[in-house]
Amino acid sequence: MALAHTASSRDLSHFEDASFCARCMHGATMKGIEQGQAAIGKKPYWDKFTEDLAFWKAQMRFLFAVRTEEETRELLERLDRCTCRLREPKIREYHQIGRKYESILLTRTHVDHQTASIAYITHIFLSLVTTLESSHLKAVAKRAVIKRWPTCPEDLIPFGPENLVKAFIVWSRFIPDIMVLRVAAQCVQYCGPLLAPYAVEPALTRCVIDGGRRLFDRTMDTVRLRAESNRRAMGHAFVEQCLDFLRYFYMFYDEQPSVARATMLEGYEFKAVQVCSLLLYAANNPRLLLPNPEAVTVPLAGQAMQFYYCAGLCVDVLPSVLVHPSIYKRSPIANESLSYGALEGLISPSDSQQVSSEQDAGCTSGTAVPEVFLITFVEAARAAIKHIRAVRFDLYCSARDCPKSLHSIGNKFRRCSACNVASYCSKECQENAWNSEQHPHKSICKILKNLVSKAGSDLLFSSPPGAGYRDYLNDLNGTRIDIEEMVSRVTENWQKEGSGVTASDLMIVYSWASYRTYSDPLPMRTECAPGYDDYEDKLKELCARDGATEPQRLFRHRLATAKTRNSMRALFDHSTAENPIAYVSLD
Repeated sequence: MALAHTASSRDLSHFEDASFCARCMHGATMKGIEQGQAAIGKKPYWDKFTEDLAFWKAQMRFLFAVRTEEETRELLERLDRCTCRLREPKIREYHQIGRKYESILLTRTHVDHQTASIAYITHIFLSLVTTLESSHLKAVAKRAVIKRWPTCPEDLIPFGPENLVKAFIVWSRFIPDIMVLRVAAQCVQYCGPLLAPYAVEPALTRCVIDGGRRLFDRTMDTVRLRAESNRRAMGHAFVEQCLDFLRYFYMFYDEQPSVARATMLEGYEFKAVQVCSLLLYAANNPRLLLPNPEAVTVPLAGQAMQFYYCAGLCVDVLPSVLVHPSIYKRSPIANESLSYGALEGLISPSDSQQVSSEQDAGCTSGTAVPEVFLITFVEAARAAIKHIRAVRFDLYCSARDCPKSLHSIGNKFRRCSACNVASYCSKECQENAWNSEQHPHKSICKILKNLVSKAGSDLLFSSPPGAGYRDYLNDLNGTRIDIEEMVSRVTENWQKEGSGVTASDLMIVYSWASYRTYSDPLPMRTECAPGYDDYEDKLKELCARDGATEPQRLFRHRLATAKTRNSMRALFDHSTAENPIAYVSLD
């Protein structure tokens, strides 16, 4: 039996019974891909490759068949056993090609040991990443795709959503590449409510965070080696893995409502912050030889603060934590002149004192509502940009508390033709939102339309928020534009005299977005789960042994209590388009 040269000819559903080892199949598949790309080009070949629906269906059934951890281990051991007829020239060639690509994949993880089966499974996951990145999210959600895979969300969940999540967790224990869980985030994007309720359970996110911790440990072990080539190779692997770590959260975690985000981090709130801090220490180590550390340090610091703020939404008293200085610099306590108030879920110092004094006086009604937030126009603008982009690409109905989405409604899902931002599952939801007592869309719509039109360019609002991990956008001519530069440009245009954009407009947009985001009550806990036992010892070692910058202590500017959290929710519930959250501009 000979292996065909075209990757699409392999029926992966029979892998477990195949007479070929993983290295042989890896080599045969890659030879087929090499020949196809050489003949017609990379993109045309991949477009044609995705039209082989039977291949991709078989691939998904093989990867995500219901297996226990022990059964998965047995499968990998069987794929590593080679009984191939190496006397045949083609079989020998496939093994040589397979060995070459195993070495290439090893540069992604830089682990001490990698078997042929692990390399091949990693290759299959990488092919899924490429395919899903080139697919059209909305077309798949509407089931409008016929020729290319995936044709519908159900293609990604061959054995049901619960089994898919379990399979990702099992594979993450064998595959040392965080990219595996990036595929999980992609599947959630494409499947929406069909998969998200199962994926928000903490187990999946814990795998990503623990993967980040293992990445730090591997990196620091390599950094202390003398050979520069090893350290430089680890640097490339570190960047790849860090970006996949961040992509998981950009694509999945950040897009979920506050209740889901709190659930995903449950028990790992501090570990998430600590992992980001450790990865920042690794990225800033000069012996790692990173050509552009900012590519990962900036988003890591921002993600760490997101984790810390999220923990504060559901934990009564949030303990302080030592963190890398770049995380501390992004916190309000590093900028005493600012209190980010509503933007980051923090109540200003004056409000904190007011609530505390009421508690001291024995007030238990829980009706105190903070009224003033200190904020600059620039910070309000950044928040408005973030929320407009989020709503613009949200596949869920923009009506509050409506669980329907493009995935469940299909072609009936319609966008507001006036603002081109909000979307609705039905005429009824659109009418309810239009005439809503709180934040009616008839008022919000005009503001959104003006903000987008006065931005100077709709490029920022025509790209999904997930692009932020790259820190750049591409314009129509293919020119790379830094996202931060684009945000600054839009903010400047809004500040120009005659733009008609006021700080009140920006706060109304934030208030409306928060009104939707915080629609469900968050369960409050009395304490936060501890972080890694050896975390502070690792920080001491980094400072003493590697001369790293001393960490700084991150803490809340206020007492985070259930009462003040409920007050925050009440603030959004009682604010309207005509009477938004009160603020004081510091400009």
